[in-house]
Amino acid sequence: WSDLFPGAAAPPPAPGEQASLQQVVDELRLNQPELGQLLSLRSTNLKHLQAQLQPKDTLVTYCFQGDDFYLLALRKEGGFYRKQRLTSADFQGTTRRYLESLRSDQTSDAETSLFSMLLAPVLSEDPDQRLFLVPNGPIWQLPFGALRDAQGRALASRAQVVLMGSADLLRLADGDWHPYKLTQSLAIGAPPAADLPGAYQELGEVARALPGCQLRRGDQATLEALYQRDQHWGLLHFASHAHYRPDRPTESDIQLHDGQLKLKQLSQLSLADHALVALSVCQGGASKGQRLDEPVTLATGFSAAGADTVIANLWPVDDEVARVFCQSFYGDLASGSSPCDSFRQAQQACREKFPKPRDWGGFFLMGNPG
Repeated sequence: WSDLFPGAAAPPPAPGEQASLQQVVDELRLNQPELGQLLSLRSTNLKHLQAQLQPKDTLVTYCFQGDDFYLLALRKEGGFYRKQRLTSADFQGTTRRYLESLRSDQTSDAETSLFSMLLAPVLSEDPDQRLFLVPNGPIWQLPFGALRDAQGRALASRAQVVLMGSADLLRLADGDWHPYKLTQSLAIGAPPAADLPGAYQELGEVARALPGCQLRRGDQATLEALYQRDQHWGLLHFASHAHYRPDRPTESDIQLHDGQLKLKQLSQLSLADHALVALSVCQGGASKGQRLDEPVTLATGFSAAGADTVIANLWPVDDEVARVFCQSFYGDLASGSSPCDSFRQAQQACREKFPKPRDWGGFFLMGNPG
């Protein structure tokens, strides 16, 4: 630990002798109220969250307070926390080294250490579980499913992984999650100016896989088609260029034929209850350059606008990888599988054909697993 995280102490033993999870949550909120993720985690509503969890579910959130790093884990019956000496700057340095090794297809001891710190304490409680992960700050940049342990096993091969933002936490606590039901769907994007033949083909394949799906691509991929008054979209699939603007994140956009769909306009979309949005765009979940505890991205923007489930990626994906993913995901979804099960199978299909983590590791599912 000291080599990778200077000054960091090893995680303490299970804190049965220390303060309870509820006490730690409230202490963090009082000392650092700007932690957006923790605004929905407090002793008065932990029971509400627990009531919504299944026996094999674990809700995990991470945060920094001064020179301390906290892992907070909530299960249907009880919970626990881990605390260690670690600054955000040290963590960011390790994350940077890991991402650099990922891009160059190299192994890195930074990866093993990140796995040990973020995931091993949870998996040691029960190796067979579904993980709801609430990142914080720089942790949003990590491809959790691609993180490998010391034996080289990726998390995606061991557990279902679901990311959650503050809007997702609120919906979970309120009991607003229900099984996903496929309703009015739209596949849109690839305007002529974008010159994306792969995306154009992808949209056609998505539309063919989904019963009754509307297809708007090329010069039909317009804002007007998206904002049809009589449509309450239960599924939106975007395939186009997107522009991530870390200096002005609400100006980030998805390119359509007659203009850009900007992040700040997403609240105007007419989404059905429990809608699913898939972003087959460049950096739909990118957050580098932001200093917020919960970054403003296209993915978190759609979640805040009411999408129950969002599927996106952290970096650009090769056309063939995207095709394999979409073919598997929408085939299973149309057959009645849940978004989470469909996502995991699609990720597995990509891993089998493209084993390098940089190819498939950027995909993530956020929100209601369905």
